[in-house]
Amino acid sequence: MRHRPGHVLLGAMVFLMSYNKLGEPLFFVLLCKSKPGMLQKLETYFIGHYFKTTDNVFEHARIKMTYRFALIFFVSFWMQLLVVIAASYNRLAVLFAVDIVAIVAFLLMLRKKNIDFSINFFFTIFILSSLAATIISNTKQIDKLSVAWTCFSTALSALLQRGTARVLFCCVLHWLQIALAYYMHSFPQELNFAFLQEQGTIQEPMILIAVPIILGIYAFWTHTQTIQKAKEIIVYQKQIVEEKQKEMIDSITYARRIQRSLLPTDKYIERNINKLKN
Repeated sequence: MRHRPGHVLLGAMVFLMSYNKLGEPLFFVLLCKSKPGMLQKLETYFIGHYFKTTDNVFEHARIKMTYRFALIFFVSFWMQLLVVIAASYNRLAVLFAVDIVAIVAFLLMLRKKNIDFSINFFFTIFILSSLAATIISNTKQIDKLSVAWTCFSTALSALLQRGTARVLFCCVLHWLQIALAYYMHSFPQELNFAFLQEQGTIQEPMILIAVPIILGIYAFWTHTQTIQKAKEIIVYQKQIVEEKQKEMIDSITYARRIQRSLLPTDKYIERNINKLKN
């Protein structure tokens, strides 16, 4: 079976998504070391305004995860573009160039549009790129690697998207690539894109199935860390509320003691009333 050769470079994601001792992705750590403060400035430029509008830890994690995956795919598309140019795969080169422009447009969109619209646009780029790659590479068979990428994109949609868009993308749109490959295999004469197909693309090693698996693990690990962080915040806020409540009760108790010490007792008042009556 034939695949787009640029996928081979996505094997570098195994390194890009590995972690240091602090649990930080090495991809981002290396960026920070190469240009101190650069990553933080970029993050603040593109998504910093979202953090000012909400204190929801889940929204913060969703926005940051979307931004980071956009950076990862931006780098991977650049690497794939260089490879296909060197291999003289002109159609694939055009596809990856369009992908790069689309990712840049998405990052700029993050500054202007709401997060749900931007995330839907991001997954639309992902799906259209996959469909175009299937046509250009003349993929006529469903393989484990394609299924793994489809499962990864579906799982990522489930984590990042909301409402009707999540149902539509997870249940239908992400599976169009598999459906297209099956249709091209079953009805080669009815669905012929010979003028778009690239000649000479090579088969990719199955070891690359580890890439979507690692990316999926990273996504779910981030989601799990977010849940843990949310629980810690809830516990911390509960402790603050309990401390404030205790301080309030102590203050009321102390004020009551002062009041009792200043006011006359009931017996004193009753005795004086009796004297007045007599």
